[in-house]
Amino acid sequence: MTVKPAVDQRRPQDDAIDLSLRTYLRHFVHDFLGLRGRLWRSLRTLLLEPGVLEQAALQPGELERHRLIHPARLYLLVNLLFFVLVPWFNTDIGTIWSMDGEALATLHPAYPALVEGQAAELGLDRATYMLLFDQRTGSSQGAFVVVMLPLFALLLWLMLRTRRRFFVEHLLLATTAFTVFLLLLMVLGVVGRLAIAIGGGSGAVGTAMAVALAVWTLALCLWLHRALRRYYRLARWSASLVAGPVFIAFLAPLFVYMHVLFWTAWLALAA
Repeated sequence: MTVKPAVDQRRPQDDAIDLSLRTYLRHFVHDFLGLRGRLWRSLRTLLLEPGVLEQAALQPGELERHRLIHPARLYLLVNLLFFVLVPWFNTDIGTIWSMDGEALATLHPAYPALVEGQAAELGLDRATYMLLFDQRTGSSQGAFVVVMLPLFALLLWLMLRTRRRFFVEHLLLATTAFTVFLLLLMVLGVVGRLAIAIGGGSGAVGTAMAVALAVWTLALCLWLHRALRRYYRLARWSASLVAGPVFIAFLAPLFVYMHVLFWTAWLALAA
């Protein structure tokens, strides 16, 4: 019996690689933004498994194997999203992080008087003065994205020196911590926006925001506690003792930076 050779039924175009922009965008959206894409996998790992994303970033090939985004890229992406959404929040919780003159002037009870006095000395109305103020702070606001990370990492290095970690390892945790901070802050801003829309000017809005702020603080503390346990391999009791000081060390540079930003602009206008 004669066996006929198999005939390849494929057409030449079947082997061609589709390099069209439409195909690239479709694959990118599916791989990056899909329900099982890199972005959602990374966010889920970041929020629900503190310490895992940082550990994967330290091991060559682990991020790609698990289809995760590097913590630094994820931080920059969340920063971009945050500063785009902040003006929409239109709440004290949201606008204070925009770091414009109006927001910075609310950091201390004495700041509004300083602003009004300097505006009067310069012979400017408040709107014009704030425009000049924002021009002075505009070049420094971008530094917020990167300045806080090494500062918090340095504090981690000082507080956890017994763990004998390299500075870059502390920097990874600082990066993910600020990413979680911004994500939770966006959630808080959305809650504030919804509270204003539902409650109007009633006192229930203040109560809702106070409860949301308490939940936000607790969530951030719990995340730091779990991250310290897993990433630094601390015992439960040890992580509990360290979590409080680490939380303070996390927030302190934020407020210090914002006060420095206010005085930098105010002194520049006074010169």
